Order: sequence, then C-alpha cells, then structure tokens
Amino acid sequence: MLVLAALVGPTAWGETPAAKGSAGVSLPQFVLADPDGKKHASGELLKGGLVLVVTAPTYHTEKAQRAWGDLLPAAQPKGKGRLVFLEDMTASSFKDTAKKEMRKEFHEGVPPLLLLDENGHVRTELGVPKNETWILAFDAGGQQRLVEKGAPSAAAAKRLWAAVQK
Repeated sequence: MLVLAALVGPTAWGETPAAKGSAGVSLPQFVLADPDGKKHASGELLKGGLVLVVTAPTYHTEKAQRAWGDLLPAAQPKGKGRLVFLEDMTASSFKDTAKKEMRKEFHEGVPPLLLLDENGHVRTELGVPKNETWILAFDAGGQQRLVEKGAPSAAAAKRLWAAVQK
C-alpha cells in the first residue's frame, strides 16, 4: 500500500535528543491530514498503542517502506494497537506525483493509516533524520518504548508490537 518513489538530493540534519532513539520520549501533539484530506490528531492514534513508521516518499526509502508495510501488519496482534505511516513530504522532489499515488493507494479505514507531514515538523520533533525510515513504538500513554532504525525484519516487527503492549 505504500508510496511512489521520488528522487531527492543530499540532505543534512542535526541530532536532537529524540534522535538518539531512547525510550521515554513522548509522542508530540500534532494534527496531520491523510491523503484524502481528513485530519487526524496524535492523541486519537494512541488507543491500544502505536507503531509509527516515519519515512518519506522517496526512491531512497521505498524498499524499506514496502518491507515494513508487509512485516508490521503480519506481526500485529489482532485488535491491538495502531499502525501509522508518517510521510515527510519535504524530502520529496516530486510532491504532487507522490500525493497522487498515495491518494490512489490509500483507503480510509484500511490499515495502515497514512499521514502527510507537509513541512517535516513532526519528523523533526521525533528526531528522525530526513530521508530515513525509522519505526517508533509508543504505548497507549504516548511514551516511546522502542525505536528500530535497521533493516526491516520479522523479528524487529514482533519487538515493536511487543513494546507497544508493555
């Protein structure tokens, strides 16, 4: 269900405390739109915990997005937690094309939920470097429990969902 790739140039970023990937960081408050324009607030996403895939609609991240898009739903305990892909639109050189593809592939009510971070503020606040894919697990109270920065794997997907349930 994931996104079309778009080419980007080199990027630079500064490390924030959240970028260190430590547990205990809170999910920031935000309101972002899905590809159909419906707004979603961060607080509504936390019921039962949240696995948040922070990524970008780029060629560089496409392979990881697709792999996580297969592995995370397969490992998700039935009826437990929420899976959300947060797309940092600032990394894409072809935003209109990427959004068009997202709208074609997005179906409201069918997981995962796809949110557009138009100006990269949420990605930045979470400490995720531009044009990278990190997966963050938050418990129902909004506390970060685990960060996965490595290659997608079934074992990592299971760890993420287990961290959400703690």
